[in-house]
Amino acid sequence: MNTRHQTSAEGALYEIVARGVKDTYFIKDDKESTNPFDWRYSRWPSSIPEIRYTESLNQPRFGQRCEWEFDLPADVLVEATLVIELPSWLPPELVPNNGKSDTDDSVIGNGNVYGYVNGIAYFLFEKIEIYQDKILLQEVSGDSLYAARCTKSSWNQGFLIDALAGIHDGSYLSIMRNAIPGQLELPVPMMGCFLPGDRGLPLCGLRNQNFRLRVTLRKLEDLVEAITSTGTPILRPQPWLKTFTQNRPGTSITLPAVNRDLIGQPQIKLRTKQLYLPNDLRKEVAAQRIEIPFIRYFDNVFSANALDYAPLAIVAGGGTAQIKRVLDADYTVERMVTYFRNSTSFLTNQLWNFIPFSSSLELIIAGQSREGPWNDLIWTQLIADAKEERTPSQYVSIMNWSRGWRHEDETPGIREPTGGINFSTADRPTLNVTLVDIAPNPVLGYKQGYFTTSCESWAMYVIDKGRGRLEYAN
Repeated sequence: MNTRHQTSAEGALYEIVARGVKDTYFIKDDKESTNPFDWRYSRWPSSIPEIRYTESLNQPRFGQRCEWEFDLPADVLVEATLVIELPSWLPPELVPNNGKSDTDDSVIGNGNVYGYVNGIAYFLFEKIEIYQDKILLQEVSGDSLYAARCTKSSWNQGFLIDALAGIHDGSYLSIMRNAIPGQLELPVPMMGCFLPGDRGLPLCGLRNQNFRLRVTLRKLEDLVEAITSTGTPILRPQPWLKTFTQNRPGTSITLPAVNRDLIGQPQIKLRTKQLYLPNDLRKEVAAQRIEIPFIRYFDNVFSANALDYAPLAIVAGGGTAQIKRVLDADYTVERMVTYFRNSTSFLTNQLWNFIPFSSSLELIIAGQSREGPWNDLIWTQLIADAKEERTPSQYVSIMNWSRGWRHEDETPGIREPTGGINFSTADRPTLNVTLVDIAPNPVLGYKQGYFTTSCESWAMYVIDKGRGRLEYAN
């Protein structure tokens, strides 16, 4: 249709509004039609929210276990989060200005800087377990939660999530400031209130059962990283043995660090958000049979030692080093996330430092190739671009059998079962890995690496007749 250059397509709409006949444009003669100017809105059941903080049953200590018993007096649980505050090795006089002034271990400046490991809210926890009475419902490491979050949420939300977890850009200044990370938060992978789109855990149908959260903390010695002014990582950093200088405008202060035995313990609380419902609605919810699909994690930890890398050095010009590792998981596995760390990263406590480890990766089930063999470009980039919400911020390999995130979906994408592999009946699911060379461990004198494959499975939690249970054992 030809138009005059003085007019525009929007002009017709403006004219309709101006003449007071906008409803003729927006609404057709149908009882199902929606008027965008209508004052009515979607119904939402009335509720009263409560934020509750629960202290642990025993004092949280580095290198030890700690437990909480969920305090759940309300009717629906919609959030469970660990709120963390960490002690510092810096003397109290230097703490207030650590984020404003340079603080290092050199009197003349530009010395070594020390801070909690990047992503400390995740790596603080060696293991996270959720129990219903004596039944284990969830078991996952903080490392795997860190790897899983690398591909989730929008770009803007990612900055907030990273800040709350103590994740930074790894720079000299950021490591220095992470000596006092402030208050941190880590969402607990509780069914019904962890994934985007979860509608909560109906507590009014679970009055006869108790829930406990158990975590295993890493040692403080494993949670501190340090680099020189040139960016070189320091092996086994021990800031409590150092003397720190803080350069303030016009002056500097030099003081010894807090002695290791005098450094405090982490302060961790369990924060829950719960909803109270009206009496009639509470009775209605408690009488229903409710099925809650949730992601259950299965961590498979493997090693690649000197013998595995030997073929790379034996054959002139480089040979081929292949290893096979059998996976252990149950239910329908929607996604597998694999991440690799050189053993040197554990000496420098750079637990976040995931590096390339394979030139080819293949999944074999019942002796037949199920996926691959394909090179790392497929697993680390193509799958992320095609099915994940954003490109991974770390080097992780992903096998994803779900529909994945689409452009028409909202972000963060709602997680629901859309595809997977039944690992309950899979015959010997095996990863076939063609290794790439890595640098030898400077202390051990040989090559040693560790990789973890975290299988994300859909399990079913059912609430019926006043009790909750896993619908299937596998």
